[in-house]
Amino acid sequence: MVLYELAIIILLIAIVYFCARPFVEAYTEKMKTQYKAVDSEKADKLEKRINALEGEILDLRQQLKTVQESADFALKIVQEESGKSPGADSEKIDLKLKTP
Repeated sequence: MVLYELAIIILLIAIVYFCARPFVEAYTEKMKTQYKAVDSEKADKLEKRINALEGEILDLRQQLKTVQESADFALKIVQEESGKSPGADSEKIDLKLKTP
């Protein structure tokens, strides 16, 4: 009697396993593709944002360089008008750009 019940239980487990397996696999594949689509969309958005930020950084570096050149020019003009030679007894503003 115990062997008969054990055989029925094993048979039921096998039926459930073989019948439910395709449904479970299909569901997991659906979820994987759904998350891949979300991840690729997020990756595209992040890539666009990174490109925009890199462009802004380049613009800011260019503006900083322009400001530095303007400050150096203005300092040179002021020093020439006051009769001092550039760099003599004056503090020079040193704004060097750090480039990676």
